[in-house]
Amino acid sequence: RDVNFNNRYMKKLLLVIFLLSIYTLQAQLRLPALFSDNMVLQQKKVNRIWGWAAPGALVEAGFQGKQYKAFADNRGEWTLFLEAAPAGKAGSLTVQSGNEKLELKNLLLGEVWVCSGQSNMEWRMDMLPATYPDELKTARNEDIRFMVVEKTLATAPKQDVTVQRKWAAVDPSTVGNCSAVAYWYAKQLQKDLKVPVGLIVTAWGGTPAQSWTSFEGL
Repeated sequence: RDVNFNNRYMKKLLLVIFLLSIYTLQAQLRLPALFSDNMVLQQKKVNRIWGWAAPGALVEAGFQGKQYKAFADNRGEWTLFLEAAPAGKAGSLTVQSGNEKLELKNLLLGEVWVCSGQSNMEWRMDMLPATYPDELKTARNEDIRFMVVEKTLATAPKQDVTVQRKWAAVDPSTVGNCSAVAYWYAKQLQKDLKVPVGLIVTAWGGTPAQSWTSFEGL
């Protein structure tokens, strides 16, 4: 009987610990993988920032000397909007809820472009070593930054993505991982506009146009 009692007790205890761990994970302050150090935000436009926290929790953000507040809904989701600001260095973005605090460092404001499509867009700089040997060795520009989204299927818009490569500035150690079309476009654009350029590379060779179109659009 003692053995059976102990087994039942342990099972209940493990269940409580499991449920508490799930609640703790859900309650953690979190941002989508899209947001990270070195990211570029769109200049002269309101930028939407969103994430997750404990249901009903107050979330406070600080950016360029201004404070923003939002409350998480009953699913723990929250959204706030950063005021429009001109291009240039943007410093850090802090997000806090209770005792939890996140900080994204070394941000820029500039022109942000989503680079999607098929293999023409997906083809990376390091796949063209004979064509761009000098560029692969010498490319260096703090004002051109990019991130790469992992290939993931979804039948509806998602609040988060899986990231293959987080935001990084262009230099010889990173440029090879960037879409060649996106890189050369950004290089020319940055030269012409004299503002930072951010690239969100999300391309998948062989995908039909319908894959990049909303159900409403179709």
